[in-house]
Amino acid sequence: MEPAPVPEPRSRRFLGRFALAMDRTLLLLTTLVGVLAALVALAYYYALEATFAGIHWLSHLSVHGEHIPVWALMAGVGALIGAFYKLGHPGETDAVVDNIHVENGKIDLSANLPLIPVSLLSIAAGGSAGPEAPMVHLTGSVGTWLHKRLKLPEQYLRPLTFAGMGVGFATLFGAPIGSTIFALEIPHKRGMEYYEALIPALIGGLAGYAVFATVTHHGLGATWTFPAYHFSHPRDLFYALGMGLVGALGATAIVVAIHLSKKVFDGVKLPMFVKAALGGLVLGLLAWKMPGTRFFGEDVVNEIAVGSQSAGFLFALAGLKALAIGVTLAAGWRGGIIIPCFLTGVCLGKGMSLLVPGLDPTLAMICGAAAVNVAVMKVPVGTLIVLLTMTGIDALAPMSVACLVAFLVTGGLGVIDSQRARSDAKKQADVDDDDEAERDTDIPA
Repeated sequence: MEPAPVPEPRSRRFLGRFALAMDRTLLLLTTLVGVLAALVALAYYYALEATFAGIHWLSHLSVHGEHIPVWALMAGVGALIGAFYKLGHPGETDAVVDNIHVENGKIDLSANLPLIPVSLLSIAAGGSAGPEAPMVHLTGSVGTWLHKRLKLPEQYLRPLTFAGMGVGFATLFGAPIGSTIFALEIPHKRGMEYYEALIPALIGGLAGYAVFATVTHHGLGATWTFPAYHFSHPRDLFYALGMGLVGALGATAIVVAIHLSKKVFDGVKLPMFVKAALGGLVLGLLAWKMPGTRFFGEDVVNEIAVGSQSAGFLFALAGLKALAIGVTLAAGWRGGIIIPCFLTGVCLGKGMSLLVPGLDPTLAMICGAAAVNVAVMKVPVGTLIVLLTMTGIDALAPMSVACLVAFLVTGGLGVIDSQRARSDAKKQADVDDDDEAERDTDIPA
C-alpha cells in the first residue's frame, strides 16, 4: 500500500501563487510598455514624414534658376546634423546592447534628445541608414522610463526594454513576431539567450504593433512585391547554400567599409559639424552618380525586384551601397542598416541570377537579403521571420539554409562590438562591480 502523498507546505503554495501574480504583473506592464512605445513610434513616424517633406521642399528651391545639387544639399544638412551634437551624443545600438548586458536593460534617456533631430535629418536627407535604430532606441527607452517612474523591481527592467524594442522593429517591418525575436537576438553573436523575456516581450510587441497599425495602416501585408516563387525542388536548397556564401561576402564588404570609414573619419581632427558635412558631401557625390545609394533603400528593393538591370549595374550598386553605409555611420549620421543590408543582398542575388543558369531571381534575392543581414547583425531567426513577412514569399526552407550558412561562416564578423554571450556579460558585470567596490575601499574616511 502506497503512503499518502505529503501535502505541499503552505509557504510553497503561497510562493507559487505569488510568482504567478508577479508574472501577471509583468505581462500587464509589458502590454502597457507596448502601447506607450507605439505612441512614441507614431510621434517619430509623423515627425519623419514632416522632415522628409521639408527636405523635399528644400531640394526643389531654385538658385539662379537651378535646383540645389544633391551633394550641396547633403553637405549642408550634414553641417546641421553635426551642430546638434552640441546637445550630447545621440543614442546608438551598440550602447543599447551593452546596457542590456551590464545595466540590466537600462537605456540612457538623455541620449534621446540629440538622437531625434540627428536621426530625422540623417534619414530624410538621404543618409544610407534607416529609421529602425533610432526608433528602437526611442521605444526601448520607454521601458526604462516606466521602470523608473513606477519604481519597479529590477528584474522587470530587461523584459520591459525588450518589449519596447520589439515595438520599434514591428512598426517598421510589419512583423511583430519576427521583430520581437529580432530584438531578443541582437545582444548576442550566437543566438537568443534571454529566453525568459520572450513571452512578455511578444505580448508587448503585439500590443504596440496593433496600436501603430490601427492608426497608420502601415505594415499590413507584404512590404515588397517580388515575382512569384514556390519552393518545389530540392536543388533550390543548394542554390540557397551558395547564396548564403555570396551574402557572407557582401556582409564582409559592408563591415570592412564601416570600419575603414570610421578609421578615416576618426583620424580627421575637426569639429563634428565639419565631419558630418564632409560625410554629407561624399554621400551626395555617390548619390549624384548612383541615385540608388541615397536613402535607406526600401523603395529601391522593389525597383530591383521587378526591374531589368544588368549584373554589372547590380554589383556596382551593392558595392557603392556598402561604401555609403560606412560613410553614413562614420560621419556621425544616425540610422539603422537593416534595410540597407537587405538591399545589398537583393542586388547581389539578382546579379547572381543573371550569371548562374537555373537560379530563380526571387529565390536568389530573398536568400541574398537574408544572408547579408544575418552575417552583419547576427540575428538568424528574427531575420528569417521578418523577411518571410515582408516579402510574402513561400521559401522557409531555402531561406533557412541561406541564413544559417551565412551565420556560421562569418563567425565573429559584425558591426555591434558589444554583442556577446550572456555568461560573458555576467562575468564583465561582476568584474565591474568588484572594481567599483575596490575603488570605494580606497577612498579615505
